[in-house]
Amino acid sequence: MDASSNVIVAGWTKGDLDGQTLTGTDKNAFIVKYNSAGTKQFTKLLGVAGGDTEVAHAGAVKTDSAANIFICVTSSPSLLLLPFSSDRSPLAGRNRRQPQWGNINRHS
Repeated sequence: MDASSNVIVAGWTKGDLDGQTLTGTDKNAFIVKYNSAGTKQFTKLLGVAGGDTEVAHAGAVKTDSAANIFICVTSSPSLLLLPFSSDRSPLAGRNRRQPQWGNINRHS
């Protein structure tokens, strides 16, 4: 939950979600944001384009004082921290990732 009582949910899916197509061959992590009234604001599906690599599990989700969202995703043995603005736009220059994850597909 962020400072405005918006709720951010993280998880993984084995299929398409909210009109976004699964990327890769198995699972994609996702985040969904709901406002304080419980209305869905957005869904963001996170997958790796090409090959058989998957973004399998969404772990911790945190927000900062500016309502930016930080999600930790894993796919053994890699770990990736993805930062997004409060409207789901990737925050440039702040990603922490393993080199093989350079082609992360961030759905709109």
